[in-house]
Amino acid sequence: MKKLFILLTLVIFACNVQAQRYPFGNATETTLTSDTTIALSEIKNNLIIYTCATDTNITINAATLDGNLKTGARAVFVFTESTADADTITWGTNLTGATDAIPSGKTRIVEFIYNGTTFYKLTATQVD
Repeated sequence: MKKLFILLTLVIFACNVQAQRYPFGNATETTLTSDTTIALSEIKNNLIIYTCATDTNITINAATLDGNLKTGARAVFVFTESTADADTITWGTNLTGATDAIPSGKTRIVEFIYNGTTFYKLTATQVD
């Protein structure tokens, strides 16, 4: 009887488990090419992950934002400094936040949150 109870409990639990749902859908992943100025193409998705191997100081602009972006949308940047010199990232159009320094050979993750009109820096973390 005890085994039957345990089995029924496991079956009920398994039937009630739901898949993880992300509030903004699947992430869009984009690889950026390092350059002194990077113009992001129109930001359409509500969860965007950008990766970039930096080899120079960069200014990033997001001049075009899709009208369907929801307040709370996220943009995550993963920078890996790929040369012997440290680089800086300056945030331009529609990206508000202090300049980020990336030491030589290190990785930095920067996250922005959308307030309905612009993206504001939420966090910046050096991961190695």
